[in-house]
Amino acid sequence: MSRQTQSIESRLKQNREKSPVKEQETILISWKHYRGKDGKIGQLISEWDENLLKKFFNKVDIIQELNYSQARDQRLIKFYTCFPKKEKTDFKCPDDLDPTSNWGTIQGFYQHARVAGFFDKRYFYIVFLDKDHKFYKSSEHHKETGN
Repeated sequence: MSRQTQSIESRLKQNREKSPVKEQETILISWKHYRGKDGKIGQLISEWDENLLKKFFNKVDIIQELNYSQARDQRLIKFYTCFPKKEKTDFKCPDDLDPTSNWGTIQGFYQHARVAGFFDKRYFYIVFLDKDHKFYKSSEHHKETGN
């Protein structure tokens, strides 16, 4: 088994361990920890246009019919196992939230837009809106844009 395969399997195992939820339970979306803007990073709901919001809420409707594994496997929510390291994000983990929680992003609803938050039990808690893909910067996207 290659080192990369071991790393991927290790991360998948961590995700499963951080999701102590009955497999059949569907995900619920919560705004309890929503922060809006983090200084100059992120956006308020009112800053997202109608089209972007519509696409996001359509995705939420789909996600809330799935369980953790289905949402992860269909790549509707990407889990990172913890808050991204400083060199991978422009955001800061809020002081009252745990950076070791199972952080991730809802994605695939509009270009590079993401909604960042964390998963606990059967809830995905939305924390940041990120239409500019700054929560977990991928080398592919940010190499193209220079951001």
